[in-house]
Amino acid sequence: MKRLAFILLATLLMTGTTFAQHKPTKGSWSTEVQINPFDQDGETFSLDGLKVRYFFNDKNAIRLKIGFSTTNSKYTDEDSNEETGRSHDYQYDYKKGNFNIDLGYERHFNLGKKLDAYLGGSIGVGKNFASTKIETYSKYTTYEYNYSYTTEISYSGKLKNGAITGLTSNNIFDNAERATWNINAAIFAGLDFYIYKGLYIGTELGIGYSSQKSLKMEFDATKISKATSDGKTTTTEDTIDEETTDNHRITNFKTYIEPRLRIGITF
Repeated sequence: MKRLAFILLATLLMTGTTFAQHKPTKGSWSTEVQINPFDQDGETFSLDGLKVRYFFNDKNAIRLKIGFSTTNSKYTDEDSNEETGRSHDYQYDYKKGNFNIDLGYERHFNLGKKLDAYLGGSIGVGKNFASTKIETYSKYTTYEYNYSYTTEISYSGKLKNGAITGLTSNNIFDNAERATWNINAAIFAGLDFYIYKGLYIGTELGIGYSSQKSLKMEFDATKISKATSDGKTTTTEDTIDEETTDNHRITNFKTYIEPRLRIGITF
C-alpha cells in the first residue's frame, strides 16, 4: 500500500510537468479530501474529512470542513466455572463516533506557476457520541453440606452517552468511553501544489485550541434477581435509573502538522 502511494504520487508529479495548471480565480470552488498514505497508528489510506473552499478572488477564500465517523460493534465476556459454581454472559452492543464542522478563512499568496501558499484561521464545533445496549446475566451457586443456594442476576437496558468497549471496573460508568461536546479553533499555514489543471496536493500546519466538555451518562435498565433454595425460587424485579453527577472539561493548545496528503480539485 505504501509503495502504491509513492508510485501514484510520483506519476502525478511527472504528469504535472507537461500540462498547464489551473489555479483558483474569482468565483472558483475547490473540494478536497485528506488521505493518509503512510502508516500512522495502524491507519493507512484513512479519510480524515471533506473540505470545500470558495474563492472571492485569487487571494481570498472561505472554507468549510466536515469530518465524521461512526462505529457499531459488540463486546462480549463469557465464562463458566463448574468448580466454583459461577458463570456469566455479558453482551454490550455499542455505537460511537463523531461529527465536526469547521468554518475558516484563507489568504492566498502566489509563489509560482504551480505553487500556492496560504495563511488563515478557523473555528469549529463537534460532538463525540456514544451509546450502549446492555444485556448481562450472572449466576453463582453456594454449597454447604446438603444445602445449595443459587443466585441469578440479569440486567437489560441502555447506557446513554457512553460506549462500553471493554471491562476494567465493576462500575459501569468507569468502563465507558464518554460522549463530549467539542469547541476548537486554529491559525494555520498551508501549501497547494497544482499538478494538472485544477488537481492539486497539499499539506498544512498550525496552532490549535480545543475544549471538550463531557456529557452526562444515564443508565436505565431492568434488573431481575432470582434466588433458588430447596427447589423454591423467589424472583424480584427492580428498575435501575442512574446517572453521572461529575462534569469534566479538557482544554489544550498544541501545534500540529497534518501527516496526511490533501488531495483536491479546483473548478
